[in-house]
Amino acid sequence: MKIRNRIKTMLLLALTISVLLGTYGGLGNAQAANTSSPVAIKQSVPLVEIAPSVWSFDTKHTNIDFFINKGITYVSYKQAAAVFQDLVWSFDQKSGNLQISGPNRTLSWKVNTTTAMLNGKTHPMSAAMMNKNGSLSIPLRDLVNWSGGSLSLYSNHIMTLSYKILNVVAGNSKGWYWVRKDNGLIYTAVGSGMPHNIGQSAVRANQYAAMTLLQADTHTVVLQVIHNYGEPSLGNDLYKLLIYNGKLIRESAVGYYGGSPVNSIAQAEGLTVMLNDTELLLVRSNGTVQQRFDLNKLGGLDEVYTVEYASVKDGILLIRPFESRTLLLIDPKLDSPVVLYKELLSKEEQVEFEKWEKNPTMPPREGLQFVKREGQTFTFTHTGPTGEVTEGLTYTLAN
Repeated sequence: MKIRNRIKTMLLLALTISVLLGTYGGLGNAQAANTSSPVAIKQSVPLVEIAPSVWSFDTKHTNIDFFINKGITYVSYKQAAAVFQDLVWSFDQKSGNLQISGPNRTLSWKVNTTTAMLNGKTHPMSAAMMNKNGSLSIPLRDLVNWSGGSLSLYSNHIMTLSYKILNVVAGNSKGWYWVRKDNGLIYTAVGSGMPHNIGQSAVRANQYAAMTLLQADTHTVVLQVIHNYGEPSLGNDLYKLLIYNGKLIRESAVGYYGGSPVNSIAQAEGLTVMLNDTELLLVRSNGTVQQRFDLNKLGGLDEVYTVEYASVKDGILLIRPFESRTLLLIDPKLDSPVVLYKELLSKEEQVEFEKWEKNPTMPPREGLQFVKREGQTFTFTHTGPTGEVTEGLTYTLAN
């Protein structure tokens, strides 16, 4: 089943509420000029199960990343950060202090001490952390007990560590953000402070997931979560979460299935670009919608799209249907989209592109890439099937 069907189900309630509130207007041939405020939406999205990741260690053949000393099993800082990868790690060499944080948990521990601060409370540890050959080594069982993982030892001297990576994480010195993959809860913290909940999203990601962060302005952060799934990893769900003044106030989701690129531009004229299935939203930093576009209606194809350019001022768009892959220029002055390869490529190049065998999972692309807009003129490059590049192709808007 196509991903967009699932995304439509997830967002149906959101669209219904928008209609009832009068915030979802008709679009005509181009954009609706109305704006809408952020709406708190209760989403009914099923939880997903996250399978634990399992690491194996040979207790008879140890190394700097895993060893046993006086009956205590140690792992290096490097190894531990790779295992518990949805936690934020920092170690101050000068003070010898280790700081780790994640949703609803913090740990602060100094080298050569047998007590640590766990979730703000002093707690005895099984042994002290130590420096071995210049590498910080941490008692493994203490980490596992605190983080929620589990250890097993087998008769063949193999120890396994099982841990569910429940969150995707991104951030910097201004703040860290976590989004839970199974239930969409969002947490944030500054430094090593206790992460706190700031909302619940529709994010569900039971396979490979990653998150990026865009600081839109001093008050606004935009998180993008990409969930890659399926065999051979052809499914991609893209979620955008707009955080304003420390709270989730708007989100969007779009799903793609196939081998073509899935990323759209992040911003357009200072507005955040958000895609709800085939609806394009241009969103202010406070979460209100500046403009909405019905991409199915504008592009004329019942597909999901990526967005390569958008103008608030005149409603001009460059969009690419995910399955057809031909770059379209949307001009509200025209009754139909401009198929750019038919305007920019020679007849021979058009024929060459059109005769390529159509592959539903990785359709051919006409090779056009948007470069810039200057006034009414758009500039593109073209990469041919053998790799030759033609620069300076231009298209000028009709008066």
